[in-house]
Amino acid sequence: MASGVRQLRWGIVGCGLISSDMIKAIKLLPHNEHEIVAVAARALDRAQAFALEHGVDNAKAYGTYDELFADPNVEVVYIGLLNHQHKSAVLTALDCGKHVLCEKPLALNVKETREMVEKARSKKLFLMEGYWSRFFPVWKQVKSEVQQKTIGDVNIMQCDFGFMKHAENKMSLAMGGGNLMATGCYPIMFALSIFGVERPELIAAMGFHSSHTPDGESVDDTASVTLKFSGNRMAQLLYTGSSDTICQGQICGSKGRLHIPNFLWCPDTLIKYTSQPEPNTEKKHYPVPTQEGLKFHYSNSGGLSYEAAAVRDCIINGLTECPDMTLDETLIIAEILQEIRRQLGVKYPQDDE
Repeated sequence: MASGVRQLRWGIVGCGLISSDMIKAIKLLPHNEHEIVAVAARALDRAQAFALEHGVDNAKAYGTYDELFADPNVEVVYIGLLNHQHKSAVLTALDCGKHVLCEKPLALNVKETREMVEKARSKKLFLMEGYWSRFFPVWKQVKSEVQQKTIGDVNIMQCDFGFMKHAENKMSLAMGGGNLMATGCYPIMFALSIFGVERPELIAAMGFHSSHTPDGESVDDTASVTLKFSGNRMAQLLYTGSSDTICQGQICGSKGRLHIPNFLWCPDTLIKYTSQPEPNTEKKHYPVPTQEGLKFHYSNSGGLSYEAAAVRDCIINGLTECPDMTLDETLIIAEILQEIRRQLGVKYPQDDE
């Protein structure tokens, strides 16, 4: 293990809402461990305004992403761009010798995902798909409970994820949109976190398309997805853009169940019900990091600091993959997402490239 304190030097690629929340979350962490040294947008004035707005005016501002990738002072890049821009940004960053944390979904299809993974591995650089949920204390506790079999042998998990409000670009076919890629990918990742990194024996999806898309092209709105794993284990997942759902999840075993009552993707509460040796209920709250006066765009975004801290731990200890979100798992998630899209009849222009 590496000893001493070393500062990780971040470059932020993209100046949208999620990048804004990531900067604020990183600033919750010790400054001697994390520093934002560069930001990039498609226009220099926007990057400069973004840096000033977030109090990182000492950071270098760039009007192109490539300029940031070429900056020798940048050690790791956070890519907060739209889905269809991930491939080019990730591959260029890796070619420039940068470690990469890229927002989910890493890519639009299996081919793109495999290309990114193979390049990162060949260059021995860190790459991780940004499923920040994995690093919340609730999710870590769930994984621990499952591994220790405190609720017995887990055989069923269920969750829902429904939001009615999405930016137009989240529903654009050309931009890799649709609710599966916007929010439905979280339940898929949740299932693998419970049942392990293995390909499901069966993937079955049924749903319908959105009637309101910015480019008039059809993308998925709602679907019910069933994943059957080895040993008769099953995940029943629902995602939708037509209703606001509770966004809860439950993991059921032979001796009890674990319940995330809301905020599935960024939870602060876990309830444990056990039936043996006698009925018992435990409820625990895990406050999400924040700061007085700090306003985030998305719920519980202070939890992005958990993800950023995990990236630093991996890099300073010489890891090129995060044990809590491996590239093998990212590849399986991509395979599942692509198969769901095939069953729902959603095809991106990039699928033919």
